[in-house]
Parts: sequence; structure tokens; C-alpha cells
Amino acid sequence: MLDQVVAVLRRRLGSENVIVFCSQHEEVPAWEQLLKTAGVSSALVLAFDGPQLSPLLAHPSHREAGELVAARHALLGTLARRSPLAEMADDFDPARRAVLLVTDPLDPREVGDRHLFGAKHPSWSFVEHKSVVDTVWDVMGVDRAESVALDRPGTLLRPDGLAPTGIVASWQRLGEAPVAGGSGIRTTLTEIDDGRFRVRIMPHLTGRPCRLHGLTSADTTVVFPPLELLVPQRREGGSFLCAGAAPLSAPEQAPLTALTRRLGDQLRACLAYRGGFSVDGILTPDGFRPTDLNTRVTSALESLPATVRVAVHACALAARAGLINLPGSTLGRYVAHAFRETGELLIRAPFPDNDRVAREPVRWFGSTLISAGRTEPHGVIEVGPGARGAILTARLRHADLPEGLDCQAASIAVFEAADRLLGATYGPLKAPGGADPQQANQHRRR
Repeated sequence: MLDQVVAVLRRRLGSENVIVFCSQHEEVPAWEQLLKTAGVSSALVLAFDGPQLSPLLAHPSHREAGELVAARHALLGTLARRSPLAEMADDFDPARRAVLLVTDPLDPREVGDRHLFGAKHPSWSFVEHKSVVDTVWDVMGVDRAESVALDRPGTLLRPDGLAPTGIVASWQRLGEAPVAGGSGIRTTLTEIDDGRFRVRIMPHLTGRPCRLHGLTSADTTVVFPPLELLVPQRREGGSFLCAGAAPLSAPEQAPLTALTRRLGDQLRACLAYRGGFSVDGILTPDGFRPTDLNTRVTSALESLPATVRVAVHACALAARAGLINLPGSTLGRYVAHAFRETGELLIRAPFPDNDRVAREPVRWFGSTLISAGRTEPHGVIEVGPGARGAILTARLRHADLPEGLDCQAASIAVFEAADRLLGATYGPLKAPGGADPQQANQHRRR
């Protein structure tokens, strides 16, 4: 499969000088090897969390995902003027003829004189706005939940009057980009700071949060395994904690795989879209209902080896650059195999104490995670520095998960253990369920 990726890149980048900006330092060797095999003349691969770039970014302290993206865009913008980053690039490429590869989720608008390979069309990011995307579903003919987008409602709407299932409100400040992650999503209308907002309100659907994702090019759609999103809900305040994703069971995947392909084909037909994409939504008793569109390769691939992530990012950039004959179904099978072989459930979220470093081997005691002590651990919970501040990372072996314990419950067990063993303050969490399906049916839109 990698040979096919190499062949695609060689068509456009062979004999070129290349500068790559990627998210994670562990991806650098995979990028260097891929580009060398593709025949590039020379390559400089820089990771935002690596030794060259991290000193150029402000010290993180519980940044939201959107703030992290903005900080990295600002750093890339310094390529257009005299700056430490511009000097670094000029030392490698004094003539400023190198091709720039910037991986998702970044979408820089200013990078100086060098050519940006696979730049996104602005309209592709526009349709991510939560007050816009429902129109996209309607144009595509995709079943969705009823919703309404309006200015910040104040007391105009009462949460208990909109739907007996409760609501989910997505907030976005006027004039700003969509909020990344779950920080702008609430089940109440009263806990957002003062300001001018647009709000999309919809019923709190009954079902499982899912992500359909893949990659579309000018001539094909690649489908990756559908995932269940691990998003425990805080009992106080109604916000969600984005903690990772896990593949759905094989019987559940088949119909969602077909829907993913249809969505990718429709994105290409309706928006001339190319690149990685994901559609988040709820798998209800009546089928999948989309809620969000991401026009990028997402963090759902973080549990996969760096070589796999790099192959996907390379194909996404090639697709956005208009290249055809991508690996297609081969790439889909490659990613599916990587998910099957991980053997671990990866759970990750910001940690409240920005200066904490800790490592706690854990094991299951019923459905509770306890310190492993001197016994064989079933996984580990770690706290360490990350791009957004301190990050809690839990790795639990699938083979050791208690029988009957689903991934949502396992993620909640991780945060309960972090509070108990590491002094975190995540607080009481619950699974992101909805209300009675018969009540939800009253507010379903066909």
C-alpha cells in the first residue's frame, strides 16, 4: 500500500525540495522515509511538538483545540516576515522554492512565498459551521434531526419547552471559526460567557455518538472504519468531555460504511470536495443522524501507528492537490487493519493540573480501575506535557476489559480513577445517552 502512496507523491513532488509541518514529533521519521522513497530532492520535516517548533509557541496552559490551531496558524504566518521560523526555513531553502506540506487540522492562509501543496478551498471550511451544515445535509438528502439556528436566545427559548428529550446547543461566537472539539457544545442555554453568538439547537437524540470518516479525491472515496466517539457528559453543566474513539462492531459497521461512501461521493459532487473528512452524529434506533462535518483528517487516527497516520495525511494532501489514482480501497483496508491490530483502548483528555507528571499502572476490579500495585497491570494512566497543556492518557488492553463493559463506561472509569488516584477534578460523569426513543421520535426529521 505504501508503494502506491509513494507513486502518487512522486508524480508531483519528485526532485522537489519539501518542507513538512506535522502535528506530532513521532511522525517525523515516517515522513522522512516516505519522502525519501518518493524521490524528493531534500526534505525538512518539522513537528509542532518537536524540539525546533515547540520553543516558538507560547507555553500551553489548558488551551482549547481551536486556540491551539490558531496559535499554530499564527506561527506559520511568520514565514512571511523576518522571524525564527523564516530563518529556519531559509537555512534549508535559501531560494524559497521548496514546496510546503501542512497536515490537517491546519489550514493556513499565510505562509510566505513558498508554494503550499494541497491548500484547501475556503468553502470547504465554511460548511463546517454548525449554523450552515444542516443545509448541506438537506441538499444531499441525508436524514437528520430537526434543528434551528438563531442568535443567542437568552430567555427567548426555555430548554424544557423545546423538546421532552432535552436539547443540545452548539455555540459559536459571531465572526469566528467553528469551535473545535466539544468545548462549544452544551445541554443548557445558560452557561456561556457574555458575547455575541450564533446557536444551533436540536433535540438531545437517543443513541450512540459516532464518527463516519474517510477521504475523497477527484475520482474515488476511501472509507475508514466507523467509530464510536467517547464523549462522557458532565453531570453538572451538561458539557461533554471528548476522550477518544473506538471502532464499532463488525455488524454495526456494514451499513455505516455504505453511508460513509455515499457521504464522501456527495461531498465531491456537491462541493467538489477533496481530502479527509468526517461526519459526526448519533446512531439512533432509526438510523444515523449527522450533526457535524469536519473537512479534514481528524484526531480519531491518533491510536494508530505513525506510519499509518502519515500515509493518510499524505493521501489527503495529494487528493486536495487534485491528484488521482490514489490507493482507494487499499488505503481503507490498510487503516481498518491498523485499527484491528491496535489491541488497546486509547483515552485522552486535558488534565486539570498543568504542572503534573504522573504514571499509574492500573487493573480492573469489577468495573472499577484500581492501582495495580505489585500485580499485573491491565493498562496505564499517565499525565504529562502536551500541546494543549497537561494531558491525561490512558491505554487499556482490549483483552482485559471486563465482560459487558462498553467503551463509554470504560472511559468514565478512567476519569473516576484519575480523580481518585491522581487528584484530578473531572467530577461526576455519565454516558452521553438521550431520552426515551418514543419521545425522540416526536422530534425526528425525515
